Amino acid sequence: MKLTRKIFLTLVISIILGSLFIGCGVTTKKLNDAEKRINTLTQNGMPDSLLTDARVLLVQIKTSKQYGGGASPQKLYDSAMTILSNAEMTYVNSTQKTKPVVEALRNTFDAKKQSLTGAQLQEAERLIKDADSCIKMNKWPEAKMKCEMIDTALNALIKDERTAAEIKAKLTGTWLETVKTKNKQEKADFVEKKSFTFSPDGKVDIVEERTGQTNEALKEDWKFQSGGTYSLKGDTVLVAVTKEKCLKQVYMHLAVKNGKSGWVKKEKPGYDSTITGGKKDRFLTFSYLKENFKKR
Repeated sequence: MKLTRKIFLTLVISIILGSLFIGCGVTTKKLNDAEKRINTLTQNGMPDSLLTDARVLLVQIKTSKQYGGGASPQKLYDSAMTILSNAEMTYVNSTQKTKPVVEALRNTFDAKKQSLTGAQLQEAERLIKDADSCIKMNKWPEAKMKCEMIDTALNALIKDERTAAEIKAKLTGTWLETVKTKNKQEKADFVEKKSFTFSPDGKVDIVEERTGQTNEALKEDWKFQSGGTYSLKGDTVLVAVTKEKCLKQVYMHLAVKNGKSGWVKKEKPGYDSTITGGKKDRFLTFSYLKENFKKR
């Protein structure tokens, strides 16, 4: 009986020591270092498809070390190292080809940017900043793709700059629109007037008003004046509203009292407000302005 117990204990100890021996070559530090190599390659723009097998092998190693069974942790680790070495070699070769292309394109951006102003310049700076971020992080494949896209975009922005310069000369002045609306079915009969005054210094003044009956139960008589700055992106006028003034605001509501209907006047107070956050900004194309407004 004692002999049987001794043999049993010897077998148990042998199994435990054997399992420890199998995993002892692949330490936690080696696994952590392998994961760091994968993360570095990922951050540098290496496609996940080239690293998926290595990630799976690391998971299998941890499972094998913890529970036993399966392939040898050392063999799995060797396979993972082979995959990572090949991926790193691929990255180095790709970088050697890609980096000079990226740097050559990037070197042309500042010169192209010099010819831009206003909205075109803001867009160019945003795009270039995005590319510089990739370059700083050594994400060369992504940087190459972005720089090629930015090069095309900058050429388009240069054309937009020329268009904007041509249109600005035609835009300066006051543009007026008057729209009369009549609808017997809805009992509407009102007039809307709108004006945009564009100054050569980039300032804009807008006046909007409405007078008349807009439906069977409402009459309106209001006038608002707003102002701010404008810029041109190609043939599109971008208006940034920074202030708004209510010159008048009178409403007539049809109400029934004692069985009789009549108009009840409600006059709201005026105001002079500062506008923040771009919540009143608007845009319109020059072609729309020409089609719907008359220049004074």
